[in-house]
Amino acid sequence: MEKVQLRHSAETLKRNSPWILFILFFLSVFPKGHGQSVPGIAYHEKNSTIIKDSNTVFSAKVLADAIMQESRDPDSILFQIYSWIGNNIAYDPAQLDHPTPYSSTSDLIQQVLKTRAAICQGYSALFDELCHLCGITSYVVTGYTQHEGIIDKIPHAWNAARINDKWYLFDPTWGAGGLQENIFIRHFSLDYYKIPPSISILQRMPFDPSWQLLPSPLRYEDFITGGETPETGDHYNFNDSIELFLAASPSDKLAIESRRVHERGLANPLIIEYCKFLDNSLEVYHANQMIDKKNAVVSEGNDAIENFNKSVNTFNQYVHAKNKQFRKPNLSDSEIRRMIEDTDSLLLSSELVVKSLHSEDPGLKRNITELSRNISDLRKAVDKEKIFVKKYCQTPAAKRVTLFSGR
Repeated sequence: MEKVQLRHSAETLKRNSPWILFILFFLSVFPKGHGQSVPGIAYHEKNSTIIKDSNTVFSAKVLADAIMQESRDPDSILFQIYSWIGNNIAYDPAQLDHPTPYSSTSDLIQQVLKTRAAICQGYSALFDELCHLCGITSYVVTGYTQHEGIIDKIPHAWNAARINDKWYLFDPTWGAGGLQENIFIRHFSLDYYKIPPSISILQRMPFDPSWQLLPSPLRYEDFITGGETPETGDHYNFNDSIELFLAASPSDKLAIESRRVHERGLANPLIIEYCKFLDNSLEVYHANQMIDKKNAVVSEGNDAIENFNKSVNTFNQYVHAKNKQFRKPNLSDSEIRRMIEDTDSLLLSSELVVKSLHSEDPGLKRNITELSRNISDLRKAVDKEKIFVKKYCQTPAAKRVTLFSGR
């Protein structure tokens, strides 16, 4: 899942204090010593071109294009995505203690492809990105895991992908291999490819119950005791819930997920921390929306200021020429008209923008008011000179000097 970052306000009429980066708390859970078989022979034969090129692939787009050259069938594409990741990305337990910093999901994916190493965040992010690039709807599911009734101390991330209106679960991290004495042993397995929801829930509990993909979500109490999903109660259409969720805005997604997680109960420290993350992220998004609105006003205001300053410069050139009665140098009537028309056009552009500017920020309101006042003052002077220029151009050349005597 991507870090949530507060944006900086643009350079404005008044500099704003910088915001700080909000750090995501997720790390990764990895199973130790899987005993699954390695059904990888068919994969290597089937995808020999991709495997041969794997050491030179440092772009998700390049990899996705190579995968789609092999097949356009969604099932085949998912298989190749899962298989390529499982055979090329190594689990890096060192990142659990010393997480590699990244500024965005794109940055994380680049690092994974460059280093060929990751924890669950990197595995699931790469899987999700490749699905997206191949035209498959997918989602990074976050939650926690349990082994023999003991909840792991750190969260986990896996994937859900949709083919032909049906959702499937994948865990590319666990499918890559296992740890033995904290050393990664590649042991590619298809046991975590298209995991049946009823099987996945035995070890993985999503924070958001919708991603259990079960008509009756399992309760926390049943999860830690290994109980089965209830046959009655809590029935709902998770497909409809997911569709509404995916169609929502980023901030609405946070609010929806926060509500669902809270409704299920804050049953362990991981859920509590995740709720804090969601709530803090929602605050960040709201703050970013305010910053975006402010920056939009700032950007438009700076455009208005730029046009206003240009109109002032052009008007000053006109005034300087008028003070010399347009003789030094001699200016034609068309040149004089163009000077005042250019001033008027620039000023009009500035006026139209300022009239549309609205902000509740006290500093910006003062700046807008001051700019409006300066524009109004210049407008009075420009309108007066427009009348003068019109009269000047209509007056015979021999009598024009009299137009300056009353100044």
